Amino acid sequence: AEYVPEFIYICGRQTGKSLNLSRSEVLDLLSVPEIQLLYVAPLQSQTQRYSTLYLNEAIRSCELARKLQAKDLEGKLSDSKIMQAVGHQSFANGSGIQLTYAKTSADRARGIYADRIDFDEIQDQLVDNIPVIAESLTSSKWGVRKYTGTAKTVDNTIEKFWQKSCMYEWVMRCDGCNAWNIPNMDGNVLDMIQADGMHCLECGKLLN
Repeated sequence: AEYVPEFIYICGRQTGKSLNLSRSEVLDLLSVPEIQLLYVAPLQSQTQRYSTLYLNEAIRSCELARKLQAKDLEGKLSDSKIMQAVGHQSFANGSGIQLTYAKTSADRARGIYADRIDFDEIQDQLVDNIPVIAESLTSSKWGVRKYTGTAKTVDNTIEKFWQKSCMYEWVMRCDGCNAWNIPNMDGNVLDMIQADGMHCLECGKLLN
């Protein structure tokens, strides 16, 4: 598989963006021993809400994650301590994630070592802060950056990153007729939206 160090997800509201992000973080934390993640949102309240509603829920709903945070495993798989706090979660395999915020200043994220940084609600973060925070990846062999957010206007940080990306679009294949549905204006997304969800434009079946 090709190694891609930089991703951007530009999504509408309530599309499962935070749900997807939290699950991918937990997957990395469990499958890559010693990996260190950093989550950055614009505001403290956003960081706390994400930690409580999404990341903590993702950990609690995963049996392996719960086992790797059991205190009786501390010191057996790595020298790292097990942490269970709003701003820091770590596991017996040495992996961990720190959560912070940086709307007006990158100072809170300075000096935190990371193998992957997730910039959430990137549309509300300052462009100049991103490279400063990204310095946390300097010593990592991974150096992965993920940018997620919602495009409010065409004059913000997420739009600048989107314009520099490959601009792939989200598509959905129908389980009934195998037609590819592209949920944008050119793809007649308004005709796809029904009371019970998104429907295939070709056969009318409910899309997954």
